[in-house]
Amino acid sequence: MTVIDQGVWDRWYDDDREGPGITILLADAGPVTALLPVVREVVDRSLLAPPEGVEDPADIDEVVPTPDGVCLGAVDGAELRPRLEPIAAELGRRGVAGALLPYPVPDAPPPAFWWHADIVQCRLAVDPAPERGLREGLTAALSWLAVTDWSTVEVSIGAVPWSRATADLVLDLVPAGLAVSPRHPAQILVADGRRFRLVRFVPETGHLVFATGAADHLGPDVTDATARIVRALEVGAPWSRYGFARRARGLLDLGGPWHRPEDRPGVLPTAVDERTFEERGVLDVFGAQLVPRSWGLSWPADRWSVRAVGDKDLVVARDPGPWWASPRPDPQARARGRADVATHLPPD
Repeated sequence: MTVIDQGVWDRWYDDDREGPGITILLADAGPVTALLPVVREVVDRSLLAPPEGVEDPADIDEVVPTPDGVCLGAVDGAELRPRLEPIAAELGRRGVAGALLPYPVPDAPPPAFWWHADIVQCRLAVDPAPERGLREGLTAALSWLAVTDWSTVEVSIGAVPWSRATADLVLDLVPAGLAVSPRHPAQILVADGRRFRLVRFVPETGHLVFATGAADHLGPDVTDATARIVRALEVGAPWSRYGFARRARGLLDLGGPWHRPEDRPGVLPTAVDERTFEERGVLDVFGAQLVPRSWGLSWPADRWSVRAVGDKDLVVARDPGPWWASPRPDPQARARGRADVATHLPPD
């Protein structure tokens, strides 16, 4: 039998809560990885049959694993009870004995500095990987993050932050979570004072993102940050088709499609689907890129250092200043670089 704790209803109708929904924990029900596909199936079936006679039912938007159990993200709508009670009843029929209760991690909005943080990032276009491949990618990502104190680490899947994190939990639960909820990214954030580094997996768009930066300005740390990000291109090479590194502002929507004009590469027309184009060409020229050797691009040796990484070339600008010294690349350096890759740029 799966019971619903009174705290769920209290939380749903609490006018002081942050955001449009709540996170509900299925506690004391058994091993998380075994429960996850069962809960996902039950929730999906419930969403196909809206409650009869209910004008504004809530949605269950997320089903994600946490170290404490499987969590459901309830959002929107006015009425949660007619949505959640059938889910609890079906879980009980499936032999799931546990309790649905509010997840104790607060659903506070992200820190304000996330909107304007100064970062250096690389974005890799990755093929959908089986769980083993994703686990290997996670192992490499954890090595890149170089965590020394897990109390400084925040792991989240979708909008649900974990209450605690360890390397073993990441390796066990993140692949399972992405397998059943591919629309929701997973993120590992390491904060060290005002500096941070993160890895984000965005299965919906097929992107793996590494970023490092500062809540205010990178300042003299930009050289170290750039070197770390170029290293991330190497780390992600075995699981990627194409990648690039650049300066940027802000962490929200990192790894998703470019919606804001100021974030889009200068040669990328609005009509171009960037994910499709990443399969056959470069989105723009950047200070560092990971490019399939099969594309046959020729890089002038006086401007670019080219090193083989598996079946790809890691291409890095010989003069880093025009690319990394400020948030925007030097226009002249970028124009020369675009001429070097003109045959593989998006169409006008």
